[in-house]
Amino acid sequence: MEDAAIRQKVFDFLLDMSHWFTSKDRGSPAVHYASPVVLIKANETTIFHDTEAFQAYPNEGYKRVMAIGGRTLLPEIERLQLFTPGITMVDVKWHILGENGREIGFYWVTYGLREEPDGYRIAVHISHNATEVISQLLEDPDAGKKPEHLAESRPIPL
Repeated sequence: MEDAAIRQKVFDFLLDMSHWFTSKDRGSPAVHYASPVVLIKANETTIFHDTEAFQAYPNEGYKRVMAIGGRTLLPEIERLQLFTPGITMVDVKWHILGENGREIGFYWVTYGLREEPDGYRIAVHISHNATEVISQLLEDPDAGKKPEHLAESRPIPL
């Protein structure tokens, strides 16, 4: 179940987040992340009880994206799933664009979004392969590829 207006609001949020992420002077992640926020990676789950404690994660990501020549991130919503009002899960393919606007790689993230009066906040951040893809791109610029578990769009098991 998906509503076009919600999809557009989520896309606008992601686009704003991409501008924030690639800005050198971006300030606090509280603009886009809830408190607390759960970060899930392949071998690690971390709960950040305040967004300032979470700041190091996007800072490290920013450095890694810049190291491979990335200057812009362009979100592509691959799947959006609405739960109760105000809770949305979204699978995002982030296209990493270089200075010339050419795609140099991509990675996937699933976000659990909570809608608040002033907009969406990420409450759950599931990193599919960002660390691995960016590490591979540092070694081999043609390494970005879709992970097998995302080969087909399917509902997230709950």
